[in-house]
Amino acid sequence: MENTTNEEVVAQEEASTQEKTTAEEKTFTQEQLNNILAKERKAWEKKAEADKEEAKKLARMNAEEKANYEFEKREQALIARELELQTKELQAEAKNMLNERGLPIELHELLPYKDAESVKNGIDTLEKSIQQAVEKAVNERMKGSAPQTASNSHEQPNFFAVGARIK
Repeated sequence: MENTTNEEVVAQEEASTQEKTTAEEKTFTQEQLNNILAKERKAWEKKAEADKEEAKKLARMNAEEKANYEFEKREQALIARELELQTKELQAEAKNMLNERGLPIELHELLPYKDAESVKNGIDTLEKSIQQAVEKAVNERMKGSAPQTASNSHEQPNFFAVGARIK
């Protein structure tokens, strides 16, 4: 029988968990950390500056102007969300159309997502281009030299003489 206690088992499990975590952790050089932190700091400063400018703008406005400004801001956000939703719907429909036509779904990244008509036209163009490329490649492979025939193609060989080795 083993003489291991629950405490020893827990300690072993913790040690193996720590080893796994250590193996999965990514290490960075000081330069990489500095670059990451610099990028994050720039983004934070940019957002803080934008917030500060908006606060100044709001401070100069009266109540009616503030209400109009907030309304316009919400309306712009709503329009942006609608556009994003429309783009996602068009992407889903494009993927479906590509799949139905037997084309790779990854081609959806090449399509214009202005409206449904531009997506359909883009898919038609892609399909036509791919068909032309495939046809060209097939024709290129089918090219080659013509099969060689016997010099006296009009005369049929005498199979009896050939079989008997008579000339």
